[in-house]
Amino acid sequence: MPIDFDKIKTSLQNGTEVAMQKSHNFIEISSLKLRISGVEKKIQELYNQIGESYYKQYKNEKSNHSELIKLCKEITELNEEIKYLQNKIDKIKKDQ
Repeated sequence: MPIDFDKIKTSLQNGTEVAMQKSHNFIEISSLKLRISGVEKKIQELYNQIGESYYKQYKNEKSNHSELIKLCKEITELNEEIKYLQNKIDKIKKDQ
């Protein structure tokens, strides 16, 4: 039985392309997850700022809800960014 070198070559090329695409997807997903982690850290910092701001207002018996509202809106925006990034990850995984 003769060896079909063209078939072997094509098979190796296809395997290499698949491996390269999977590697690219892995790198892209890792990058997106790193961005999500950074956004989550920023959200935690904002939660801390809200708590500190609230306590200072309580301690001074002054109420400045506008500062708290600003921080809360920023958290909402960051949560939307996380959803967007997670959707990108899900799309990459789905397309694999």
